[in-house]
Amino acid sequence: MTQLAAAEAYRLWAPEYDATPNPLLALEERLLRDELRRAVRGLVLDVGCGTGRWGRLLEGCRYFGVDRCAEMLRGNSGAGFSLRRASARQSGSGTEIPSRLKPAPLESSSDLEACSGMGQDAGVGHALGCHPSEARTSRRVKRGGRHECLPHFAPSHFVAGNALALPVRDGAAALTISSFVLAYIDSPEAALAEWARVTRRGGMIVVSDMHPDAGWSRTFRSGDEVHEIEHHRHAAGAVLEAAARVGLRLEREITAGFGEEERPVFRAAGREDLLERARGTPALWAAFWIRP
Repeated sequence: MTQLAAAEAYRLWAPEYDATPNPLLALEERLLRDELRRAVRGLVLDVGCGTGRWGRLLEGCRYFGVDRCAEMLRGNSGAGFSLRRASARQSGSGTEIPSRLKPAPLESSSDLEACSGMGQDAGVGHALGCHPSEARTSRRVKRGGRHECLPHFAPSHFVAGNALALPVRDGAAALTISSFVLAYIDSPEAALAEWARVTRRGGMIVVSDMHPDAGWSRTFRSGDEVHEIEHHRHAAGAVLEAAARVGLRLEREITAGFGEEERPVFRAAGREDLLERARGTPALWAAFWIRP
């Protein structure tokens, strides 16, 4: 078994990621999907969005996904659109759209050309700190009784970026979510401070990850090889303390283990035996905060 840094691991895993049965993701979706749907009150920002799983689960919302791994982002709907790496935060005032969605000033004639004909959706792209040419977007439409994903500048946007220096305006998001990301970051406090910056006052931040007390490694298979992903085990108490230091108000904390609902996923992975061994072990940790 080889050990890989997260960036290299997800680059390698990306082509098979969505097709890999994952009981942890199934558990997280079972516990959080309905709550997150109820919490949507505006723009949803997904930090470490991967292939856009939460964008699909929260279909119909205004969704913006950021991930450092371009290979994972290429798995999103609308593949084939060019994807560029967003610059770090941009500053400046904008035009007459809501203040939390004010665009960055255009920096060149090419920027003007990129925005021409885009209408108000172009302003949304700028509000998030990236130009329309830097974001890959998709729109789901129904044709002949089935849904198809068409590339379009609404309602989902994806861009490569850094979770600690997000290409997003202050207070842009009503709901900021980060799923199975925190363990790949050295400092929970730095991450939570950045995620608080991009969340509007009264907005919600939801973080979920493998429970640090589970004691499991993070592995995946690529071809005939099994790889372990380097990560940190941040104690839940330490994360809560870090959140309090950056001014977040805890609404709810969740600790959960696998149940019968995850059995089909274990079975699909060919590891149903692991379900029995994992019973009684905390598998998932999640916390909901409000940004005052």
